[in-house]
Amino acid sequence: CVISQEVPEEMRENLRQSFDDVIPLPPDDELAAPVACHPDMIFAVLDGCMFLSARYYARNTAGIDRIASHAGLTVCPVKVNRNERYPNDVAFNVAVWRDAVICRPDAACRALLDFAEKRGYRIIPVKQGYAGCSCLSCSDAVRTFDRGIKKSLDSAGIPCILLGEGGIALPGYDSGFLGGAGGFHDGVIYLYGNADTLPCAGQLALSGYRLVSLSGGRVTDYGGIKAFRKR
Repeated sequence: CVISQEVPEEMRENLRQSFDDVIPLPPDDELAAPVACHPDMIFAVLDGCMFLSARYYARNTAGIDRIASHAGLTVCPVKVNRNERYPNDVAFNVAVWRDAVICRPDAACRALLDFAEKRGYRIIPVKQGYAGCSCLSCSDAVRTFDRGIKKSLDSAGIPCILLGEGGIALPGYDSGFLGGAGGFHDGVIYLYGNADTLPCAGQLALSGYRLVSLSGGRVTDYGGIKAFRKR
């Protein structure tokens, strides 16, 4: 799995109980410092292709190639004009659920959207530029705190569960996002912190998935967990 280099060692060690390799991402200097290492800000994976900034790839080629080799991905570096000011920072911040790409189309990477459309994916437009951060894509449904995303997914016929919001920290900001606070893989929801500290803890416990708290502290948004099967 791929994580931010800001994730504490305790959480990394707990992830190693489930994953063969835990790979931290170094910062992207085109992004604001608090989120510069966040996977959901740095890259997006769609249909076996890993989209990311060509500039970031040039500076971190060995690490990205290591991820791609382990996961059987094709690296797709693209030139994007972005900076740390929203929405210029969300080119790769998309959520993928089955045949749907959930994003703010006017801010998402054009090459990624063109690729998605050619491969038969539906583009589900939402107002929230941090769509990837906001969505926890599980096998049965998308889970989110965002009412606007819930409304858009309902209209598109995509199952979406609205959870009670709050309780997630994001250093440097007022609050964090559900998708950025963990990840879903092989029937398990992983959270960067103690799930019991969240207002939605009861809803998550009823999801039918195993819930893993990676530490005993407050749940924190570190940009999600990008998990892959080794190829």
